[in-house]
Amino acid sequence: MGKYEYEFHLKGKELNKKRARINEFRDCIRENDIDYKISEEFPLSSYGKTTDLIRVEGSKVLMDRFYAINNKKYDTKEKLKDIEIINFTDDNHLKLKILSSKNSHAGHVDFHATGIYQFTSQFFETIFKMGSFKRFCLDNKFHQEFIDSARAIQKRLPEKEMQYRFIDVEGEWRARAITSPSYKNYDNHLAIYLTLLSLHQYAEEFSFMYKVKEAYISDSEVMIFIEQSHLSEVIGIGKIYFGLLLTNNEVKDKAFSLRFRYRIEDENGYEFAAVEPIDEAIFHVRHNTGIENVKRQLQNLRKLDDIRNRILAHITSISQAPYLSEDHIYHIFQSIIKSKKLFGKEVKEKAKELQSNQTVSSSMGIIEALHRISEVTKNAGLDEKTHLERIYFEALLSLKAKNSKKSSQ
Repeated sequence: MGKYEYEFHLKGKELNKKRARINEFRDCIRENDIDYKISEEFPLSSYGKTTDLIRVEGSKVLMDRFYAINNKKYDTKEKLKDIEIINFTDDNHLKLKILSSKNSHAGHVDFHATGIYQFTSQFFETIFKMGSFKRFCLDNKFHQEFIDSARAIQKRLPEKEMQYRFIDVEGEWRARAITSPSYKNYDNHLAIYLTLLSLHQYAEEFSFMYKVKEAYISDSEVMIFIEQSHLSEVIGIGKIYFGLLLTNNEVKDKAFSLRFRYRIEDENGYEFAAVEPIDEAIFHVRHNTGIENVKRQLQNLRKLDDIRNRILAHITSISQAPYLSEDHIYHIFQSIIKSKKLFGKEVKEKAKELQSNQTVSSSMGIIEALHRISEVTKNAGLDEKTHLERIYFEALLSLKAKNSKKSSQ
């Protein structure tokens, strides 16, 4: 995606069948309160022998690549009296000196860090409420005046403490963000730990295998697409691959969630995928959620068979009238074109083009029609592709309801 210092996108041949062992998740537990509580409530020993391979193909390369990023990150709580505001870079990123780092991970007691991403704006707005003033001063080249003002206020708030995320970029520290100081912060390492091990446990009980279909992990967020290795077939529809989508973001105000997802492929090679809306997620854990709530939500994995059977019945019912009406096609295109935040300009323009050229029609089978509409996100990021999959999920539910109404008349 190209928007983070560290990120990788695994798919295709990069994801081989190698599986991680249970003991390879040990380093997902860090030295802080929430991690200790997770390890107490969900110890590695509860998932099997530590040398056992987990029932998720592709998990070995996923974990190796994840640790390569995770080991570059460093969180620390610091008081304002121990932070020196130095100056700005030529492109207006803040330069800091941290005077009291207590963690040897930083390499030495005092270290310098330069802001990246939105850190500079976040730092001055979160702590000093000086966001607009900063923009005014920097736009007018009043850099020193602004720094003097910030330092003066800083002296009045010496004990104000925040938690900071730093990233090691080629041996130099970068200030990534101010993160939540809450002990209930389910960062990417815990999201992966809880999800993959819980799915392994579920697959072990019912003797089947999962595989990582695709994965995107950065120094801030994670999106992992997982499928069951065996498939189902519905006459008149095609092959159905049932799976899940794990998402989490450590910095933005988003939740750690797991949603049901399925992919359908017909005999002609047309395919599409659909994912349930976030408000129907199997679990949806906000970063201030208590451990007991997490335990309750993880129990929803016991309902995977019920969800799978419900979706299979839904798809089977659609096979009796396997076409989208013009109204459904119009609604899908309009959901893309009129979206204010979910889709970018390129995706919207492509949708307008396909709609005006009547590339998709009601004479096509559902799979071919949705396959062709999916062209709008061919060059888009995973976020936009997932938003489209959610639209498909809801459109097919609407189609089922319409078919059911017709059959009852």
